[in-house]
Amino acid sequence: MRKLLRNHRRVSQLKLDNWTIYVARIKDAALPKGYAHKEAEEQTATIYLNAYRRSEQEVSEELDSQIRLLKLQTLRISSDRCYLRRVQYGDYEELAELWQDEEISRSSGIAECKEKKDTVIRMEFAVQDVYQYVIVCKDTGEVMGIFGIHQFFERMPLCVEFSYAMRRKFQNQGYMKEIVMAAKNACLHDAKADQIIIRHFIDNPRSRAICEYCGFTYEGYLHRAYMHEKEGVKDLCCWSAILEEIE
Repeated sequence: MRKLLRNHRRVSQLKLDNWTIYVARIKDAALPKGYAHKEAEEQTATIYLNAYRRSEQEVSEELDSQIRLLKLQTLRISSDRCYLRRVQYGDYEELAELWQDEEISRSSGIAECKEKKDTVIRMEFAVQDVYQYVIVCKDTGEVMGIFGIHQFFERMPLCVEFSYAMRRKFQNQGYMKEIVMAAKNACLHDAKADQIIIRHFIDNPRSRAICEYCGFTYEGYLHRAYMHEKEGVKDLCCWSAILEEIE
């Protein structure tokens, strides 16, 4: 296992029966440098792997995948005019406006929050979700929208999916193109994601324009793939990006 640990220099190892416990040291970068209230601090995360009857290569590959998944939580994602940070309770008013917008719900697929209790519940989930971010304007500090970076399939190589929605007052100004491009580069280059997926409704030309602008490859569409709460069954366009395609 010494070779394995040399490949992961920021990882220490413990043994417990057939389980191998790895403690990975990572940096917590919930806010980009320069916008955080304090400097990013080094933290530890624990990874549990069952090494019973598994080769060192198999364990190393799974460990590498788990570490890359952890790095998704520590990415510093910033463009010229905006950046991502984790959701905070103080974002309630701006996010409530977005989640209660019927037109945004129709185009993005985010279920509309019709009552305050629905918004409160969704806010609680968003704060606890370490892969959910808000898009923040650098000039004003105002929350412009929401952005998700989630693992697509657990049993695949590290494949993540982007989801996003922008408040109306910030639409059609190029902000989303900026932050999608920044998130794409961070996930592929820094977190070493194997693939990024974006899916959107077939009648959403804005998302299509974003994918084209950011260099995603059109993979086709999924027929009758999504049940919209108001419009029924809808088709989804699928886009992807891998590192080899942008280098």
